[in-house]
Amino acid sequence: MAYPFYFSYAHNDLANDQNVKVFYQEVSRWVKLLTGSKSEGLLDSSALRAGDVWDKALGSELRSIRAMVCLYSPSFFSSTVCAQELQVFLERRLKHKREHPGNVPAAVIPVLWVPHPVPISVPDFQYEYPRADQDDQENVAYLAQFGEAKDFQQFAWRVAARVKEATRADRVPLSDLGYDPVLTGVGSAFEPPSLPPAAFGPGARVGSECVTYVYAETLPWHQWPFAPIGKALLHTSAAAAKARELSIYELTFNPTIAGLGTRLEEVRNKDHAQILLVDGSTLVNGDIVNRLAEYDALGLDACAAVIAWPPGSRTALTEAAVATAFPKQRLRQVPYFYPDIQSPDAFVTAVTHSLAALQNDVMGNRRVVPAQTPTSDFTKVPGVSGPGGRRAA
Repeated sequence: MAYPFYFSYAHNDLANDQNVKVFYQEVSRWVKLLTGSKSEGLLDSSALRAGDVWDKALGSELRSIRAMVCLYSPSFFSSTVCAQELQVFLERRLKHKREHPGNVPAAVIPVLWVPHPVPISVPDFQYEYPRADQDDQENVAYLAQFGEAKDFQQFAWRVAARVKEATRADRVPLSDLGYDPVLTGVGSAFEPPSLPPAAFGPGARVGSECVTYVYAETLPWHQWPFAPIGKALLHTSAAAAKARELSIYELTFNPTIAGLGTRLEEVRNKDHAQILLVDGSTLVNGDIVNRLAEYDALGLDACAAVIAWPPGSRTALTEAAVATAFPKQRLRQVPYFYPDIQSPDAFVTAVTHSLAALQNDVMGNRRVVPAQTPTSDFTKVPGVSGPGGRRAA
């Protein structure tokens, strides 16, 4: 059966709020009316969620179903199953972006069921929520329980309209994953990819959809002394890159060996964005300062540096080292240079803003010329269109 959309929810929400099922039914009703579908959306039962049959059957559906409606809530973001379901769609989006550059359907449709911070690894999808006079009422759970029935139905119609838009017959559908995923083996949408990332090298992908994180190998990444949100710098950095749907690489350098600048040029020549992750406490090491000065002397575009300071590590000596290591970069400042990161939130903001700016830099100054698809191979008679002809999507 071809389902028009998948309905992703936390079992805990369904168990404690009967309006979850009512909302699903309302959205399904409107989708059938707006699209002509004879099928409701796919809602897996709690019984199937517990067994292997669910794991195999649902994986088969998620590989190709065209849209997902997911209910954001505290329970949703603490659910392993919800994280895996969303991850399948994220992987399909990445596959689609590679197969159809510049064309990514808005196939993930989040709904704010109960307010909760969105994990930094989740892309910034436009989510739907009811508009209300009070901020604490701008969620669907409140509307369903205390609002007017017509407002609840109207909201369900808005969500159904987005499903219709995502599944239009004249749009390129979200790419099929190409295999039936086993859900219990799928990673979490709420966490970064496995760490550490692949090492940058000759086999690294080319293109602006890549970022390489650069750091000294004086300590393994998971032993760095500054660990925002209980996670190491690389964990948070990879999560921020995943939210922008970037392929992630790492480049480590030995501070005692010159040549960091040459390696960074190699990264830039593959059209990667680059971010140097610097532990401020290590700036007492003269070799590290010298390597960072090599980077600074290049004046590379599409490259940023973020300095995170463990408590008590900022001294007159380390402050002077910043000036020595980054005489040029200090002049650029935000979003290319963040010399004063002392909190987890500030670090997330710095990396997120840098990634956005660096991608623009890469796309505006590509080192690799993309291959062009021929506009004609002279083997076919061109089609003829006249007034009133259908415009290609």
